[in-house]
Amino acid sequence: MKRRAVVFRPLAREDINRIYDNLAERVSELSAFNYVNRILTFCEKLDLMPERGRLRDEIVSDMRTIIFQRKITIAYIITDDEVVIFRVFVKGEDWETKITPP
Repeated sequence: MKRRAVVFRPLAREDINRIYDNLAERVSELSAFNYVNRILTFCEKLDLMPERGRLRDEIVSDMRTIIFQRKITIAYIITDDEVVIFRVFVKGEDWETKITPP
């Protein structure tokens, strides 16, 4: 098995910050921090076996999506050396229309 670096595109980082901000307002900063850390840890674990995500060629060529805790959709592409995470969406968002190739 080949390990790949996991990298986050700027839009993915903005998505994660948005998730944090929304949770911090509704619940608490500590809860938001912990939840976002769990998302990031989940993403980092894509360094091995990133192919486990669902291939979504019909939306963007070579794009895969994987779900975190039935609430977060993570969109990414696998290259020879990297797993490039380019968007992170909350359940209920019409993410398929917001996706643009990285």
